[in-house]
Amino acid sequence: MSTPPDKPAPPVRWETIERVARDAEKERLAGASADAIDDELRAAGLDPAAADRAFERAVADVAKRQGAGAPAETSKATGREGSGRRTWVALLAAAALVLLALFAWRGREIVAWLEGAPEPIEPDRWKEVPPSVPASSVDAAPTPAPPETTREPRNGPK
Repeated sequence: MSTPPDKPAPPVRWETIERVARDAEKERLAGASADAIDDELRAAGLDPAAADRAFERAVADVAKRQGAGAPAETSKATGREGSGRRTWVALLAAAALVLLALFAWRGREIVAWLEGAPEPIEPDRWKEVPPSVPASSVDAAPTPAPPETTREPRNGPK
């Protein structure tokens, strides 16, 4: 599938370019003979014997580091040291943003839920309560009682 002519191609990340170039170089060197590699090193101005010694030192340094202690933490996806820590930091930052958004949206309800039910409000026990007002001092007309009526049966008098 190709990109339509009216749309630009998506950008390619630099890491992708480096990975493809590294893989191509590995394949090229894997197929080359030792004499061809030595000729390439001489053409670049390097002594093949010095390159072999440098390679052997690098292999010995790696073996010594791995034998002395635990290897450095690397991510399988990127192969970089410490990227596992960066992943955890990114996850914690995302969780903090989610909590911040929740508190901004429903902060009062969350705080009320965390604090529990409020204590019931009761009258102040130490304050003197005034006596209640007697009913006779209230200026209100008494409500008349409903008139007494006699009910006759629905079918009429007998």
